[in-house]
Amino acid sequence: MPSPLNVVDVRAAASRLHQALETGERITIFADFDVDGATSGAILMRYLRAAGGKVDFYVPDRLAEGYGPNIPAITALKARGTQLIVFVDCGTATIAELRHAKGLGLTSLVVDHHQPGPELPPASAVVNPMRDQTSNRPLNVCSAGLAFILVAALDRILADAGWFKDRARPDVLAFLDLVALGTVCDVMPLLGLNRAYVAQGLKVLGAAPNPGLRALAEVAGAKPPYTPYHLGFVLGPRINAGGRVGRSDLGLRLLTSDDPTEIKDLALHLDVLNRERQAIEKTALDEAMAMAILAPKDAPLTFVAREGWHPGVVGIVAGRLKDAFFRPSLVGAIEGDVVKCSLRSIEGIDIGGVIARLKDEGLALSGGGHAMAAGLSFSRAQMAAVEARMRELVTPLKAAAPDARAYAVDAVMHPAGINMEFVEMIGRAAPFGQGNPEPVFVLADVTVSSAARVGTGHVSAELSASGSRIRGIAFRAAENALGAALITGARLHVAGRISANGWGGSAPRPEILIEDAAIA
Repeated sequence: MPSPLNVVDVRAAASRLHQALETGERITIFADFDVDGATSGAILMRYLRAAGGKVDFYVPDRLAEGYGPNIPAITALKARGTQLIVFVDCGTATIAELRHAKGLGLTSLVVDHHQPGPELPPASAVVNPMRDQTSNRPLNVCSAGLAFILVAALDRILADAGWFKDRARPDVLAFLDLVALGTVCDVMPLLGLNRAYVAQGLKVLGAAPNPGLRALAEVAGAKPPYTPYHLGFVLGPRINAGGRVGRSDLGLRLLTSDDPTEIKDLALHLDVLNRERQAIEKTALDEAMAMAILAPKDAPLTFVAREGWHPGVVGIVAGRLKDAFFRPSLVGAIEGDVVKCSLRSIEGIDIGGVIARLKDEGLALSGGGHAMAAGLSFSRAQMAAVEARMRELVTPLKAAAPDARAYAVDAVMHPAGINMEFVEMIGRAAPFGQGNPEPVFVLADVTVSSAARVGTGHVSAELSASGSRIRGIAFRAAENALGAALITGARLHVAGRISANGWGGSAPRPEILIEDAAIA
C-alpha cells in the first residue's frame, strides 16, 4: 500500500474532512448504487461517524435518477442542511452537476476510479488514480480501495492533531472486509495492493466485524472460511439487488447499520430481492440470447435492445452474452425515447474508450466506465447510428485483440495425482480472481464412469483413468454440449479447476469443476 498522503489529492481531501469534523459541518456521502459504491460509502460513513462527524448518505435511484450526481438531488441535499458532499464511485465526469453544487455554496470531494475526461469537476479534491499518468506503479484500485486509503490518511492527520485524546480511535483495518467485497465485485485485478486487500479482507470477514455482512452471510447460508467466490457470487449480488430491483440505498443502509433488528430485516429483504432479480434476469437472458444468436458469427459485438427489460439486470445479461459469444456485448432496456444500456467487454477491447468516443461525437446522452464494463444511454432514434458506429470502432480493436475463445491450460494431470495435499498447495496461491486466475488443469483421456443431472441444470460426473477416480461437476451444463458429452459417457479430455468439497458433511475430497472438454 502506498503512503496514503502521497496518493493524488488524498491529502487535500483528508484535510478538508478534518476541517469539517473540527467545525461540525454536515457531511453527506453521495454513493453509487452498486457494490463498490455501497462499500466505499460504508467505509467513509463508519469512519466519520466513529470520529464524531455529522454524516449521512444519499444513493440515487437507478431507474429514476440514473448513475452519478444529478442537480435535483444536490439541490435537495442543500435544502436539508448538507455543507460538504463526498461523491464516492462517481463524480469524476459530472462537471455541470458539481458546478451547480459549488454555486449553491456546497463543497464537493470526489473519490472515484472512473476515467476522467479532459476537464475535472470543480471539487476541492478529486481522488482518482486515473489522473496519475506519471507513476511507474499505477494504482489500479476500485473506489472502496480508495476510500480505505482516504480514511487511513485522515486517521493519521486526526491522530497527529490530537483528535483521539478524548475519544476512541476507529479501527481502520476493520474496514478491509468492505474493501475486499468492493474489489472483487468491481472485477479489479487481484495483483499487488488489490491482492493484499482481498487476502486480508477475507480474514476480517471471517471474524465478522461488519454486522450487515455477517447477517447477509447467515441469510445466504455462507460460512467461513470465505473465498472470493463468497464475495462475488454470494454477498455481492445481494448487496446489488437493492439497486437493481428494489431501493438503491438498501445495500449501503445494511452496511452502515448497527441496529440488530434493522440489520436482520434488511438482510432478509435483500435476499428476497435477489431471488426476484434472478427470475427477472432469466427471462431477459432467454430473450436476449434468442436475439443475439441471429447475428453473424463474425460480428464484432453483440448489440441487443428491447422494451420490457429491467434496466437493473441488463449488465448481468451483457456479461452472459459476452461469455457465450466471445465478443463485447451491449444490452439495452428501451424506455420511451431512451435506451439505457450496459456493456461488457473482452480482453484487448477498451469499451470505456469506445463510449468516450460516442460521447465526444454526440451519439450518447450519457455514459462511462472501465475497459471491461461500461454504461451508456442514447436516444431511441439514434439506435441504428449508435450500433453502426460501435461496430466501426470495435472492429479494428477486435481484430487486434487476443482470441477470446482461447482456453489457457496450466498443466495436464492424472486423477491419481490429485489429493488434498495438492489442493492445499494450489490454495496457497489464492486469492484467485481477475488478473490472478485460478489454475486450470486437464485430465487427459478419462472415462465418464457415471453422470447425472443435479440441482438446477448442473451435471455431476465420476471420472476415471487407470483405476483412479475423481468426482467432477459442470455447472449450468445440463442443456449444452458439455453436459451432453458427460451424460452420454464419452471418453474425454476434461479441463477445469481443482477444488475440495465435503458432500453431506463428509471429509473434504478433491473434485474438478469442469469448464470444458474435448472428445478423446
